[in-house]
Amino acid sequence: MESKMPKSKVVHFNLFRPEKSLFKSPANEPAKIQIITCDNSNNCQLYNRNECACRHDLFGSYCPYGRISRANGYTRRARKYTAWCNEQKNKYDGIGFLNIPKSIGIVGDHVFLPYAHMERCKSLPWKGKFLPLESFNTETVIQLISFHPTALLGGEIRSYQKDVPPLFLKHLSECMPDLLEQVFSKSSYAFDRLNEFSNIGREAILETLTPNVGLLKDIHGGLWTWDGNELHSNNSHMSFGLCKFSKISITPINNQKVKITDEGQVNEHTIFVG
Repeated sequence: MESKMPKSKVVHFNLFRPEKSLFKSPANEPAKIQIITCDNSNNCQLYNRNECACRHDLFGSYCPYGRISRANGYTRRARKYTAWCNEQKNKYDGIGFLNIPKSIGIVGDHVFLPYAHMERCKSLPWKGKFLPLESFNTETVIQLISFHPTALLGGEIRSYQKDVPPLFLKHLSECMPDLLEQVFSKSSYAFDRLNEFSNIGREAILETLTPNVGLLKDIHGGLWTWDGNELHSNNSHMSFGLCKFSKISITPINNQKVKITDEGQVNEHTIFVG
């Protein structure tokens, strides 16, 4: 009996319009689209988190199930510029924008590991940032947290041991807690490294944080308190206000990312973004 090939699905669409770029674009730069298709979206932890391994770096990262395609349209000087942009939006209407993943995820028969320099551990069977799920076991985890990568010109990359093992183990506790327990049974070093981890500085969804704990900081240095429904500030320098103010309260829309500033803001319902 003939086996059916998995059906590809468009999972990501992005339209770049140069006039809307944060940076000034030349007049002859065309509009562009980026499309990602996937054979495995029904069995991907990254996709469930609204992320995609193909977006891991600027030029597109390897994924055994995904493919990136790009197309250029017209420049702003062309008559067909607006029509082409509208045509692409209508064609891919309903297709979302996937984010860049920052933590471990199971992707089909593979494990995605987006941690800096980890793939330099050449004794493991890497394909891009992926390892086979069947070989991702306690020994693999212990090897990765004990690994000391070296730079191309020699010398240890010290930032790896300083930053990566605690973050990786924290993510592992959220993604594969049973495996982490097995690691702890074989390695007290892993337990000690996880205890070095701090949630401060991580991004999380605002409404999943514990209310009335600590202060959140905006890009202007203003401090805000979160009461579970609204954000309040006495010293924000928020731009574009109708008038000057001494106190401001805002009701944020859902799924807004903020940086954690106090461990007490984290609870069992907190949803992290990386």
